[in-house]
Amino acid sequence: MHRPTFPALFLFFLSIALSPSLFSQTGGVKGKVTDDSGNGLGFATVYVRNIETGTTTNNEGSYQIKLAPGNYDVVFQYLGFETDVRFVKVGDKMTNLDISLKPVSYQLAEFVVDSDKEDPAYTIMRKAIAKSDYHRQQLDTYSATVYIKGSGRLLDAPFFLRKLIAKEGIDSTTAFTSESVTEITYIRPNTYEQHVVSVRTSGDDSNTNPNGYIFGSFYEPKINDAISPLSPRAMAYYHFKYMGSFTDRGFYINMIKVIPKSKGDNLFSGDLFIVDDLYSIYSLDLHTESYGIGFDIQVIYSPVNDKVWMPINHQFDIDASIMGFDVVFNYLAVVSDYKIEINPDLDHNFEVIDENIEIDKAASLENKNITEGDPLLALNSEEELTRKQLNKLIKEYEKVENEELKEKDVTMITDESIDSLASKKDSSYWNAMRPVPLNDYEVKGYQKLDSIAIVNREEAAKDSLKNNKKFKWFDILLGGGYKLNDRNHFRIYDMATQVNFNTVDGIYMGYKVKYTHTFTNDNSLSFTPKVRYAFSREAWTGTLEGVYDFGENLRKGELIVEGGRFTSQYNSDNPISEINNSFTTFFLEKNYMKIYEKNFLLVSFEKQLWDKVDLMISSEFAERKNLENTSNYTLIDWKTREYGSNNPTNIELDNTQFPINDAWLADATITIRPWQKFMIKNGKKQPISNSSPSIGLSYSKGIVTDFSSIDYDRLELNVKHKLEIGAGSALSLNLRVGGTLNSENMTFVDYKHFMGNRSPFETNDPVASYRLLPYYDYSTNDAYFVGHAYYKFRKLLLTQITLLRFTGITENVFVNYLATNNSGNYTEIGYGIDNIFRFFRVEGILSFQEGKFIDSGIRIGVSTLLDFD
Repeated sequence: MHRPTFPALFLFFLSIALSPSLFSQTGGVKGKVTDDSGNGLGFATVYVRNIETGTTTNNEGSYQIKLAPGNYDVVFQYLGFETDVRFVKVGDKMTNLDISLKPVSYQLAEFVVDSDKEDPAYTIMRKAIAKSDYHRQQLDTYSATVYIKGSGRLLDAPFFLRKLIAKEGIDSTTAFTSESVTEITYIRPNTYEQHVVSVRTSGDDSNTNPNGYIFGSFYEPKINDAISPLSPRAMAYYHFKYMGSFTDRGFYINMIKVIPKSKGDNLFSGDLFIVDDLYSIYSLDLHTESYGIGFDIQVIYSPVNDKVWMPINHQFDIDASIMGFDVVFNYLAVVSDYKIEINPDLDHNFEVIDENIEIDKAASLENKNITEGDPLLALNSEEELTRKQLNKLIKEYEKVENEELKEKDVTMITDESIDSLASKKDSSYWNAMRPVPLNDYEVKGYQKLDSIAIVNREEAAKDSLKNNKKFKWFDILLGGGYKLNDRNHFRIYDMATQVNFNTVDGIYMGYKVKYTHTFTNDNSLSFTPKVRYAFSREAWTGTLEGVYDFGENLRKGELIVEGGRFTSQYNSDNPISEINNSFTTFFLEKNYMKIYEKNFLLVSFEKQLWDKVDLMISSEFAERKNLENTSNYTLIDWKTREYGSNNPTNIELDNTQFPINDAWLADATITIRPWQKFMIKNGKKQPISNSSPSIGLSYSKGIVTDFSSIDYDRLELNVKHKLEIGAGSALSLNLRVGGTLNSENMTFVDYKHFMGNRSPFETNDPVASYRLLPYYDYSTNDAYFVGHAYYKFRKLLLTQITLLRFTGITENVFVNYLATNNSGNYTEIGYGIDNIFRFFRVEGILSFQEGKFIDSGIRIGVSTLLDFD
């Protein structure tokens, strides 16, 4: 064992002896915070007002905070108790200070709640909502240090995994634990910086991390996708009830009960405390749900000056049931070392007038027309403003400021970094800096899960010495990835997913590998050869694909060259998957997949031309050959059924069979997102999903040459958009209109095909596909219109039941429409239950032609949370 030398020991102790921090930080304050019965108040806030820093008590109410010698005002806060401020003189040793807090005595002195009149909570909330934008713009900059501790335990697991988990030594007494110290900076209007100084973690947080709440703001319309009680639309989602008031440090505090009009995901319930006159948040104690995960949130605010209140303590209790795993998580975030700069443009206090109550005063103010002209001058000169005036002035102020921004379509700029030594801090560091000691569960969790991590690191080190996963003979069948070196990777795809069945090929078996080289500029080049053997028709097919990915950020591009001989569905969008078709043939004796064979060379180029514009062009040379069924095998022989021909049925074309032909095809699509918004993260610009409709214009051409006889022209316009509507509701639209301008010489392959489905499984984008439409009956070489509308409800039928809503399920209603010369105004109306067990959706559908019922069905698909935005 290596032992430190004498010089090393000498330097170590000398560095400790000379450390100025030890001399300056040996003193401080410690003690216990209790209620008036002597019970410890766990996680009470202890805040040092002079230096804008603090800590919390542990679960027994004890606290300790290190301070340099000097005089301090120490503030003790706990929800439901009166704040206590003590003057403390700190020397070289710890000063003991025990505090007993008294319960808040709420009073209804100024407001008398009359059943015939509006609850006074609404006046308070209308003013607070009106001032929320003001509070967001109130600070030019601020910086702080955030300590976050997360602790979670597994309470239950699926029965078939319990023994396996127990073998790993993990049970309900073992806690997942994470700790981090992050330095945060905000620069108005939209720049956020986070630098992780230190981090320590064991286990998995099961996606319950509450950072969206910690680094968000309840002054925003939404926080972590939930509607804030201070949102401009809050009155549409919440009832408010005045519960009383109390005085704290000279501030008059109103307690408001927040009651959702409809309980469920993405709405809050609980208590909100508002500072009178300022109409800022004093504290909050709220509950919300998100896809069946419950969040209990407590946040304590404190005045960092006489006008600005900032959050200093967050507590989260989270209950989650995920795929049979029942877990509880507790998070604590302590914010300290605040440094703020007031926005000089808004360094002015004024009274907000509620037009609903103070009618005469509001009328006289609105007659002054103070919203005309310079909004900044009005904000800083008026002593009284109506809510409408304040909203208009703030919007005008933000508009003027936005005009001065370099990139007006960027709504947020974030810079996240992690110190190179963040994960290397030892236990002595954490013991010295953490505000709250670990409890027994967390200590045990660190010990147990750290030991597992050590074993895993040792195994990883062994693998690293071998340079990569060692190839084994069964990898030929099961597949695997192999890192040849830092820039070269090789992958074998498992054969199980490449063995399927159709009536043309019979059972077929494929094999695919991929080689990728990454260049120093992060561009990459990959080659993917694949082969397939069809046993029934005794045919080999194969292709070789080369892909070059290039460009950076929003200027990425991709060049694809692919060639060979392979089978293809008549609809190149592949409306039925190979595994789905195998199921329908083997078990239902329905051969829905229709394929032909082609010898081809395809060149495709896709590039983001500008931030909001994409271009895709492709060209294909192909010899195309009709194929016939060669197998009638099925696992279940339905006496009333038999396989149909491989030639699709179509109303416009009596015979879809075609002779061998040569074709030169070209396609081009330009897509624009005119109102696209972006965020910049670590210097890279990223689009914000659903911030703009997507408008695409496509042109397809069959080009006549000496070797190609196919001749047609088709034009299509496509519009897609998703609108977030309220709390948890959304409307998705996908509209296509197009037509064949020239159909001089076409085969059925060249017709416009639609995303039909006759399988009991729905595996395609639910906002781009039909559920009952025959795959090829209405394919056309003429004009067409395709419409898909998909509405996700927060509450409809089953979700009227609160318990079901809290499981995370949603209900969807959708309408699919198709208009061609022969489709007879084909319409589908459907209803679906989504996010069942967080994975499935089940839909019931009715279809109509010319308003007359023609079919019905049930479809099973993957949850829309997993397969589309």
